[in-house]
Amino acid sequence: MAISFASILESHINRYPLMEVRDIYKLVYQAAFGSSHFICNLSDAKKRLEEEIETMGKGPDEPVYDPVSPDGDIIRIHLRPYIINKGDKNLLLKGFIKTGENCRGDKCRLLIYWNNVLEMTENQSLPFTSQEVMEFMRDMEKQNYPAVSHSRPYRSEYSPAYRIVCRRYLPPFQVL
Repeated sequence: MAISFASILESHINRYPLMEVRDIYKLVYQAAFGSSHFICNLSDAKKRLEEEIETMGKGPDEPVYDPVSPDGDIIRIHLRPYIINKGDKNLLLKGFIKTGENCRGDKCRLLIYWNNVLEMTENQSLPFTSQEVMEFMRDMEKQNYPAVSHSRPYRSEYSPAYRIVCRRYLPPFQVL
């Protein structure tokens, strides 16, 4: 199920028009590295998932999952529709942990995806200037390309609640 990274970006910008460059970078980072930056033990991950489900409140209309990587292997499971559709929290948790342990990604992939972002800004397909995008990436490069949190406007407006999972670590019926 290969799709272009540009299509993934357009889909997210259309659904989340308040995305900032930081949020685009987070999506790129997730596409390149999965959830490897979020490795934790099963009991901590379970506690965080339970707390997030309890406190996530309402959010935007979202599908159960979004492809994040062009090959469709890395997906974002949105918790609200996942829970409403009776998705199994334990299977999601196991898939999340396996993803963190086994999907390592690399900086080269991140830079390839980021070039797509830059091309789209140059074509005015994204609501950012090339200068904004390049400055942000220079800052990330200085920090050795860290994982980042969503921007404050994104968190405030969309209340993101999801898990990044490699599709292969969820049974097909769990991807709904």
